[in-house]
Amino acid sequence: MAEPEWDEETRSLALALDDVRMCSVCGGPAYLCQDPERQDDWVAEAPVRCHAQTARLQRAKGVTEETNPHVSALSFPVRLVDRGA
Repeated sequence: MAEPEWDEETRSLALALDDVRMCSVCGGPAYLCQDPERQDDWVAEAPVRCHAQTARLQRAKGVTEETNPHVSALSFPVRLVDRGA
């Protein structure tokens, strides 16, 4: 007989996540980020740059509805260039 992937406690925790309302702005649990009592408990850190997303945005910059209908349906895959360490 195969061993179950999750024990009963882990399964219950995973199922409970379905009951947690998520914030549509930050994606975190709404009960934390929307609690007025916690408004001063949040600290924003310095921004970090995702160079993959920068490349994607640069590539998409010149694409318009005139040059490519339904531009919002396009995906711009990125790949890491092998520099031959």
